This record gives sequence, structure tokens and C-alpha cells, in this order.
Amino acid sequence: MNIERLNGIIDIYIDQFDVLSKEHSENMKWAAVHHYKNSFNISATDFYEMFKYAMSKSSIIINNGTVQPVNGILKLIGHEPETMRSLFAMLYADDSGELDKRQIKIENFVDEANKLLEKYERGKWKYKQDFRSVLAYLVFYQPENNYFYKSSQSQPFFRYLEYGEEIGYGQYFKLSHYYRMCDEVRDYLATHEALLTRHNERWNVVGDTADNLHILTFDIMYCSIVYGFYEYHNYLKVIKRSKADIAQQNLEDEIEVNRRELEVLETEMSAACDARDSIPEILIVGQNVRHKLFGIGKVVKQNGSHIEVAFASRTSKFSISEAFINGFLISEDPTILLRCKEIESAIDACDKLEKAIKAKKSEIDSLVAKLMK
Repeated sequence: MNIERLNGIIDIYIDQFDVLSKEHSENMKWAAVHHYKNSFNISATDFYEMFKYAMSKSSIIINNGTVQPVNGILKLIGHEPETMRSLFAMLYADDSGELDKRQIKIENFVDEANKLLEKYERGKWKYKQDFRSVLAYLVFYQPENNYFYKSSQSQPFFRYLEYGEEIGYGQYFKLSHYYRMCDEVRDYLATHEALLTRHNERWNVVGDTADNLHILTFDIMYCSIVYGFYEYHNYLKVIKRSKADIAQQNLEDEIEVNRRELEVLETEMSAACDARDSIPEILIVGQNVRHKLFGIGKVVKQNGSHIEVAFASRTSKFSISEAFINGFLISEDPTILLRCKEIESAIDACDKLEKAIKAKKSEIDSLVAKLMK
């Protein structure tokens, strides 16, 4: 680890401490953890209200305009509170510090929660859980043993410090490698008296979270990217790199570009699904319709997007959108056809975006696999 570079970052962090804490409210990370630790209760009678309150100061750390994993958890608790209570109990169970087991716990939580989201909130991409969001739930509960993580902030930090070990990307991410690097940085921060003096001022504002400098370690990574600390050291102009280093950097940059494109697609997907879900349901029971062959009939039953129509000679079932858009049925209400086309367009937009997202994820996985060879 390049201590000279780390000291340079720390110096900037100390110099900007008041601005970061007061103008940009970066102390909220500690305040959020402090609130969650004092509020979360796995045995709460009303698990939904307990979790909602515990996360009330924390959701902004995980949620953003694109993704809302915390809202997804609340949705799932609303559907299956005891299942979610069990998932959190397993996530928070003692693992004796074995990080490989911890990684498996996180991955299992992600898988099980997303299965439930597929069941209850199908197509709501913004609610999806990922490794980063579930790791954050662990940080809130056990900040003394865990670190926040975000690839776009953590990866450049350790490259800048010339740390030899790779964290990995996506399915190749190794929690044990990441924590080992974080621990080394944290141990050095614990010896930096000037930094600790400023850091200790936080307790008057947010209370002692007893995090053993874990949050501070991530906060320095976060601020280095968000507030441009690297620019002070011309990090982007580093020269004399080998061809292998350049090739690796190019791959990492390509992965990051694709991840940003994926975020855009997921944002569009969320907007398209919201638009689809906001279209009022078509309710036409009791209305008269005309069929090309069977003549006039009356809608006698409706089940979601399907209707049953009684004609003089027979009773038939139809898909609402297909029947009206393809002209099999004509309604006495001229707005029905327009609304069917609106719904069909929204569904089509969601389907196309879902395919684009799957393709983009596959492309990222291929790039990550190439990088990790």
C-alpha cells in the first residue's frame, strides 16, 4: 500500500472536513448507523413499522433515483413479514468472523429476496436487492465488523493506493479480499492523530457508533471519488504503465461504462413499469360489444385482463388488449381501444428494456470474466 498517497488523501480529507461534515452532511452515515443500531429489533411485533423506522435515516445511503432496495424490502415485509424476519435473522446470525460464510449469507439473502420480488413485485427493477445493498444492512447492524462497499468508489481507491490484491468484480468479488484491504487502511487511520482529532468531533453530533473506524475508512474512499481528491495528485495522469496494466485499466473502464449504461437502462425500466402500472385498469363488465362473427354480446365477467362475453349463440373468453386491438371486438366506449393500445405500448416498452438489461448484464459478466483471467 502506498502510504505517501494515502497520507495525501487524508490531508485533503482533514482540510475539507468542515465542508464535508456541515455543507455536504456526510456525517449522516454515522447518524444513520447509530439510529439503526438503536432501533432494529428482530423480535418486534410489527416488523414492518420497526424496519421502516430503523431505516428512516438510512435509506438515502442505499436508495437513489434509480434503485430503491429499501423500499423493496418494505414491500416484501408487507407481503411476508415472517419470511423476511427469518431472512434478516440468518443474515445477522453469528459467523465467527468467517468472511467466506458471511459472503454466502449475503448472497443467499439477495437470492431469496429477489425470488420474492419476482413473485410479488414482478418487473419492479428498482426494488431489486444486490450485494452492495445487503452488505449495507449488515453495516447498519454491525458497523464494528463490516464496511460499506461500492465498486465505483472502492476499486479506484485501492488502485490509487497501489494495493497488490484484487477485490474482484461481480460474481468474482471477494469479500475477504476487500475487508483485508479495508482493515489495513483502517489500522493506519487509527495511528493518524490529526485525523482522529477531527473524526472524534463527530460524536457531539451523531453519537458514538463504536464502529472502530470502519465507516471512516469507507467515507474516505467515497469522498475521494465524489469530491475529486484524486485530481489534487494528478491521478488520472499516471504514466509509465506496462501494456498489461493499460489493458487491465481499459477493461475496468469498459466495465464501468457498461455499468453506467446498465443504470440508465434500469432507470428507464423503472419509469416504463411505473407508467404501465399507473394506467387505470379497464373495467367493462356490463358493457355491450360487437364481434365480427357472433354479433352483439354483453361482457358478463372479467378476471384481470380477460373477459367473458355472452352472445346470443355462445359465451366466449377474450384477452382484452388482443380482442380490441386486433378488431375482434368493438366496444360501445371509444376510449377502450385507446387505453388498450396504451397498455400494449407500455408492456412492449418494458419487454424491450428487460431484454436490453439482460443483454447488458451478460456483456458485463463477459468483461468481468475476461478481467479476472
